[in-house]
Amino acid sequence: MGRYPPTIILAMGIVAGALLTPAVGPAKPESAPATPCGKWEVSLWSPGEDGDCRFQGGLPYTHRGEWCRAPEGAEPFELLTDSSECPAGQFCQPASGTCVVGCREDGDCPAVERCDEHGACVDPACRTTTLDCAVGEVCDQGAGTCHEADGAYCRPCEFDEDCGDGANFCLDIGAPDGQRYCLVDCEGGPECPRAYSCVELQDGGGSVIGEVCYAQCWVP
Repeated sequence: MGRYPPTIILAMGIVAGALLTPAVGPAKPESAPATPCGKWEVSLWSPGEDGDCRFQGGLPYTHRGEWCRAPEGAEPFELLTDSSECPAGQFCQPASGTCVVGCREDGDCPAVERCDEHGACVDPACRTTTLDCAVGEVCDQGAGTCHEADGAYCRPCEFDEDCGDGANFCLDIGAPDGQRYCLVDCEGGPECPRAYSCVELQDGGGSVIGEVCYAQCWVP
């Protein structure tokens, strides 16, 4: 049977009445319940004191592999939680026994993040320039961030004066087109950026006249 034109379908719906139903908006999604997580009480036990309780990995277990419970009447001195059941980026909150957003240690965070002093998962701080920074950057370990190196590193030049203050040099370092580049002091200055090496610079007689950050500046 061929399709009815839109006007006919609409007319049939009006006559039949029950063929047209009012549009109902999508149901509002319910908020996901908090993920429950394990919590247990530790009383004033010491290893071997309770015949039914032994310590494994610093935590009390029964011989059946279950968590030890505080003996009746004992006052627990610490409430421990297990965040292993929580999604990445959450930890087990002792008061509620549920997973909440945040962290207490790096293991609560996704693999590429760390837990900061405020209990938040953040990008990892740089450890060293070589390990964590991009080419041309240096690691500020105080701030824990990589930033573009300040200075005349690999700047095209004609004279030493083009390379800024300090024991910097404008030299022919073997570029195919003969371009000269700035070599920045690393003996008395900051560390070299990623992909640069701090090397000795010698005069024509072989005497060391300084140390500079070297890279093949003509290579992209």
